[in-house]
Amino acid sequence: MLKFLLILFLIGYIFFKLSGYLFRLLFYKAYQQQQFQRSAGRQQNTGYAQRPADGNVKIDHVPQSSKKEQKDFKGGEYVDYEEVDK
Repeated sequence: MLKFLLILFLIGYIFFKLSGYLFRLLFYKAYQQQQFQRSAGRQQNTGYAQRPADGNVKIDHVPQSSKKEQKDFKGGEYVDYEEVDK
């Protein structure tokens, strides 16, 4: 009986060690690719947050003037409201 338990323990131990090795072998490439994508994403995002050392800001696009919209606006409709006490 003792011999059977010892063999069973050794087989379980070897299986445990080999499964950890095989798991790392199979999923290591996927883990590396995921880490590479994360680091590439951080590099792209940090480029937008950086400003020049002298404090100047570069403006790539100037929106059209919204003064036309303000001149054409004749007002909205009146909305009645009640104050609610808490």
